[in-house]
Amino acid sequence: GKVRGPLNVGCLLTFAQIILPRLRRAFVDRHPEVGFRQFEASQTELISGLRNASLDVVLTYDLDIPKDLRFTPLVTLPPYVLVAAAHPLARLKQITPKDLSGLPMVLLDLPVSADYFLSLFEKGGPPPIAEKTRDIAVMQSLVANGFGYSLLNFRPTSDRSPDGKTLRYIPLKGPLRAPAEADAPGRLKLDEAA
Repeated sequence: GKVRGPLNVGCLLTFAQIILPRLRRAFVDRHPEVGFRQFEASQTELISGLRNASLDVVLTYDLDIPKDLRFTPLVTLPPYVLVAAAHPLARLKQITPKDLSGLPMVLLDLPVSADYFLSLFEKGGPPPIAEKTRDIAVMQSLVANGFGYSLLNFRPTSDRSPDGKTLRYIPLKGPLRAPAEADAPGRLKLDEAA
């Protein structure tokens, strides 16, 4: 039989712009009779959507998942340090939390994500926060314009900030917990996931 009917897919704001459009295209091309609706939301909103049945499935990190919900990891995502091309650490092949000690951070201030990023510095204490934003594009532009470094758990496809400046994404190394995510470009072929 054919796959048909409504499908409400929620995706974490942090990576929806990278994953959701490609996943949706692959899925609707394969299953054109499915009414695919997408929702970008915070972790709290995604969990609420699953519980009240307004969402059928969500793509999110394995962070603060309630015990009554089942999480199926598809890939592990290591954290990246995002710096401007002119930043003193931009030439490094990898960075440790110790390397970032005392340097100003531009915090992606989303529920769950902010707590996770700050937890990476527990041993050395929290970094000085130069700026907070809830928007990834704003965060990238702040970093590209020299206001500090930031952290992400995925590698965007472009090395440019929205305002056209060059960025560097450098793996963060050390004893870190990398959250599992329900999908990631370059690691899992989205047409296979569909």
